Amino acid sequence: MKSQKKQVPFLDGSNWSNIFHLSLQKTSTAIAAAIVLLCMINAFWLLERTQVDATQIETTQVLPAQERAILTLADGRSIDLDSAVSGILLQDDAIRIERSNDGQIQYSVQGEIKAKGNNNIRTPRAGTYSIVLPDGTKAWLNAESSLTYPVQFSDQERRVSMTGEVFFQVTKQYNKKKALIPFYVMTKDQEVEVLGTQFNIRAYPNEEESRAILAKGSIRVRSLRHAQTVLLNPGEQAVIADDLRVLPADLESQLAWKEGDFIFHEEPLSKVLPMLARWYDVSYSCPKELEGILLSGMLSRRQPLTTVISSIAATHQVNLILKERRIIVSKRKER
Repeated sequence: MKSQKKQVPFLDGSNWSNIFHLSLQKTSTAIAAAIVLLCMINAFWLLERTQVDATQIETTQVLPAQERAILTLADGRSIDLDSAVSGILLQDDAIRIERSNDGQIQYSVQGEIKAKGNNNIRTPRAGTYSIVLPDGTKAWLNAESSLTYPVQFSDQERRVSMTGEVFFQVTKQYNKKKALIPFYVMTKDQEVEVLGTQFNIRAYPNEEESRAILAKGSIRVRSLRHAQTVLLNPGEQAVIADDLRVLPADLESQLAWKEGDFIFHEEPLSKVLPMLARWYDVSYSCPKELEGILLSGMLSRRQPLTTVISSIAATHQVNLILKERRIIVSKRKER
């Protein structure tokens, strides 16, 4: 909530002209007129300065995530993708990395790579990015996520690891024997085997559950916590917590982040607030008894945070105040 500031009334040019005219009538000396003029100019300067400062304070906004990431190469070099311009970012005998006009990173292998190791792309809080891997697979990273992949995939398997939330569109690839090369995604809790499909994995380190959500194709999920493996069909999700469960997926809301929206279908406040915190890089505080309040609705992730929390507060279930990059949730007072 913005603090109330005393507003300085604006005086236009005609008002200043009247003041100046009356002063001349009442004062017969040139010195007095000069003093009035000097005071008038000084007051006008102070007024303008006050109005500019007030405007700057009032228009301060917590903006949504932008396309920001750090690409760390196997040899230790880092590229700040926040400030990188479109075009070729790296070119050597075997590797070409370029940034398209729409901001997507394309990584291609053009020859035999002598160096071994892994590359890593990482988004910060309030950051998001997409990348095309050497095999043509596309990956979209949500805020505060990372993806590690080999400098060059082998002809036996393609294996990557990740944290946070990443949506994959895996391209089928065959080796010289025309055998399909499997694609694996590793997280702290699961191994996902892919043949050619579209799916989303959510595995933030500070969350108790990890999820693999299948949009298209087929994936096999193996829990690293339990001796369990499941095969998913489109529209299903594998949830790993105390056990491994297969549940129906709400593709509209669970994949809305990739399309630039928040969609909540009876989502508890305890899960909504962390999403907002990562996307806008803010903190939050919420009484325990309010965490179970359910929210439903659709909001654009491209809006400033003040607009989002105002929309949530308009449900008349809780009060939300934004103070110094902190969302403060409190119980709504009965009238």
